[in-house]
Amino acid sequence: MDAGAVAVKGHVESGVQRVVASTAAAATWVTGHVDNRFNALEVELGLLCENLARLIGDDVLQIPRARQLVREEFSRAPAPPPSASLLPARC
Repeated sequence: MDAGAVAVKGHVESGVQRVVASTAAAATWVTGHVDNRFNALEVELGLLCENLARLIGDDVLQIPRARQLVREEFSRAPAPPPSASLLPARC
C-alpha cells in the first residue's frame, strides 16, 4: 500500500472511531434518560394506585360501578413499587 492510501485509511479509521464513541455516549445518555422516566412513571402509578385504594377504603366513590371498575383494575394490576414515597428528580 502506498503512503497516500495508508494516510486515507488512517483518517477513515480515526473518523469511524470518533463516530462510534460519540454514538455510544449518546446511546448511554438516552438509555439512562428513558430508565429515569420509566422509574418516575412507575412511582407515579404507585401513587395513583394508593389514591384509588384510599378512595375505595374511605368510601368516597359513591357510584357502585366506579368502585367495581377500580377493584377490577386492582385485581389485574401488578404490585406497586416497593416505596412510592421515593420520588425521583424530574427530568
